[in-house]
This record gives sequence, C-alpha cells and structure tokens, in this order.
Amino acid sequence: MGGQILEIARSAFMTTRAALDVNAQNVANAQTPGYLRQRVVLAPIAQGDPQGRGVGSGVTVQTIERLRNQCLEAQINHQEGQLGQNQARSDSLTRVQSAFTDLDGSGISAALGSFFDALEELQTAPESAAARGEVVFAADTFARRMRETSAQLLGEQQTLGEDLTQHVARVNSLLHQVAELNGRALALADNPQANDVKVMREQAIRELANLAGAEGLDQPHGVQDVLIGGLRLVQGGEVTELSLTTDPADPTRPIVLVGAIAEPDSLGGKVAGCVQARDQYAAWQDALDELATTFTGAANTVHRSGYDLEGHAGGDLFAYDPAAPAASLQVAAALQDDPQLLAASGTVNGAPGDVTTAQRLLDLRDARLFGGGTQTAEETYRQLLASVGRETQRSTEARDARQQLVDVLDRQYAEASGVSLDEEAIEIMRYQQVYGAAIKLVKIADEMMQQILGLAG
Repeated sequence: MGGQILEIARSAFMTTRAALDVNAQNVANAQTPGYLRQRVVLAPIAQGDPQGRGVGSGVTVQTIERLRNQCLEAQINHQEGQLGQNQARSDSLTRVQSAFTDLDGSGISAALGSFFDALEELQTAPESAAARGEVVFAADTFARRMRETSAQLLGEQQTLGEDLTQHVARVNSLLHQVAELNGRALALADNPQANDVKVMREQAIRELANLAGAEGLDQPHGVQDVLIGGLRLVQGGEVTELSLTTDPADPTRPIVLVGAIAEPDSLGGKVAGCVQARDQYAAWQDALDELATTFTGAANTVHRSGYDLEGHAGGDLFAYDPAAPAASLQVAAALQDDPQLLAASGTVNGAPGDVTTAQRLLDLRDARLFGGGTQTAEETYRQLLASVGRETQRSTEARDARQQLVDVLDRQYAEASGVSLDEEAIEIMRYQQVYGAAIKLVKIADEMMQQILGLAG
C-alpha cells in the first residue's frame, strides 16, 4: 500500500514539474509576438499502462496543447493579405502623387495655362521678340512638365518591378522555411518542442499572407500546407515557388507566375498591390501620352498653316518620339534655337499685327479634342489629376481601415490565446498546492512504512 502511495506521489511530482515548466515558458514569452499560451492536459493513469499500472496509480501528462484559435488565425491572415495589398498601393501612390505638382502651381495644368496666356499676350504685341520668346518658353515649360511627370510614372513602375523581385524572393524563402518547419514538426510529433516549431511556422505563414495573400491549411500529424492564389505551393515538405517572367506584349512589364498561372485573381498581399499599382500607372501613362499626341498634333497642324515675321511657313511647334510621346515631348528644335520663327500670322504677306494663327492656337484652349469631342486639354488633364488624388486617398483610407481591423483581431486573439500573467500566477499557485499535497502523501507513506516495520519488529 505504501509503495502505491509513493507511486501516486511520484506521478504528482513529475506532472507538477512539467506543468510548472510550461508556466515558466508562458511567462518568459508573455511579450513574444505570435506566441500562444500552452497548457498541460493531465489524465489519470489508465488501465493497460506500459509499466503495468492501473487506474488509481496517479496522474500523467497527456499532452501539452496550445490555446490556438484557428478561426481567428484564418481571419487575421486573410486581413493581413488585404493589408499588405493596401500598404503597397498606398505607399506607391503617395510617391506618385508628388509627380503631379499642380497644387503648388508648378504642374502640367499651370504650364498649359501659361502657354495659352502667353499666346493671348502675343496678340497685344505681335511684332515683339520678347512676346514670341515668352510663347516658346511657355511651350517648352509645358513640354518639360510632361516629361518630368512621365519620367516619375515610368520610374515608379520600375521601382515596383524591383519591389516585385524582392517580394517574390522573400515569398520563396518563406515557402521553403514552412516546408522545413513541417519536417521538424512531423519528426517531433507530440514532443513539447513541436509547439515552438509551430509558432515559427505560423509567423512565417502570416508574413506570407502579408506578402502574397497566403492561407495555411492544417494537415494530419502537425503539418500545415500553404495556398497562394488558390494553388497549393507548400505540400508537406514539397515547395512550388513563385516566379517572374516578361510580358510578351511589353518587355518592361514583369509578370508574377503562381505555379504556371500568371497573376491569378486570388493573388493578394504586397505582390498584388504592386501589380495593381503598376497597371494603374500604365493607364495614367497612356492618358499622358494621349494628351501629348492629341494636343500637340492639333497645335502642330495650326502652326504649320501660319507664317513667321519673315513670311516663312511655320513648321512643327512640338516634337516627340511616337514610342514615348509624353516622355520625349519638347519644343521643335528650330523654335528652340530661334523663337522668332514662331508662325503667328495667317498670311504670307499679312499686314503688321496679323495674329490669325496665334489666335487659332489660342482657340485650342476651348477646343474639345478629347473624350469623343466632349473635353478640352485642360479638362482632360484635370480629370487625370482627380483620378490620381482619388486613388491615393482611397488607398490610404483602405490601408488605415484595414490596419485598424487587423489590430482589433490581434487583440481578440491575444485575449483568447495569449499569455495572461494573472492566470499563470493562479496556475502556479494551484500546482504548488498539488506539490504540497504530494509531499503529504510521501509523509503518509513514510509513516505507514514505519508502522509496518515497527509491527514486524
């Protein structure tokens, strides 16, 4: 009888020690990001115990479980993917918005307005070299602003391409990390160290969610697969990487391949944010190119119909490379060298003060050349400017709202699965009482043994 009591006490000592070790680990990791509280699950020693013990022989550690809320975890990862997407778009759009400097009076709209103002001023002094020089200068300023804005759009698209390369490399690294952690978790099985491995794996999957909208999918034996873009890229220890290829229609445009699928609709995170921003800038670049070609084409047509002060026919007012109109727009070289070649007159031997062609150029201010004959050049650019401001504001608001949602979910998760120092203190006190009770059992067993030995003597 005394031996059985000692065995019960021994099992209490062992389980109490294991439980206090878990408590200590919880307390030590109370501020560790991603750490989940662990709890010892105890069970009575059952019949058929390998050591031949039966019910009533004490208590054993059945398992050490983590207080993991899979539902909240899935929600957090989903929102983390949306947050990463919003962050990438917002950061990029904020940089691009600085290229459209019209709010401080130094942008394309102001330059175009100055060009028309200079043409209006020329009509008051058509023979003035200074007035003609001012028209050419204003045209050159407009062309320069177009080039600068286009260059920043193209530069940001290049930056996004570099970001995509870095994000894809990081995603692939994390995919291999998850596969390696799957192997470690599988090997450790029910060993308490497996819980630490699982924490690292969950943190890697959350980063994958932020980068590419990844989802974790639990499998038997402690393994977790990873889905990106609806495709299983980690399956146990097997990994399928993301890759980048070149758009056949545009060699400067990188395309993200998820498996063998190019940019699936379900792709998320920062990778998707970069792709969306890049495509948005391509549309804005097209709008700038249309502004350059349509407006300057009309201006060149008018200018070629006029004559300069010497009676020479006018040439082109603007020039550009058809492959990149806005990025290469400039005043025609001849006019840059000699502003007096500006063709303001409407006749070869027009009377002094003839500004017929200059007036026709000025009429382009109200000409509805865009939007199927519904918009002027200034209205078209203001529409583009409004689109930039609207998308930037929308992306910033979406990022902030998503961040608040992620913060709320994190707090809920911490409350449900995080470490509470108060609860750990209570658990320690409870196991101290168990330890004390086990000591009393040892004393009782000792007293019984002493009494039995005394009777035998």
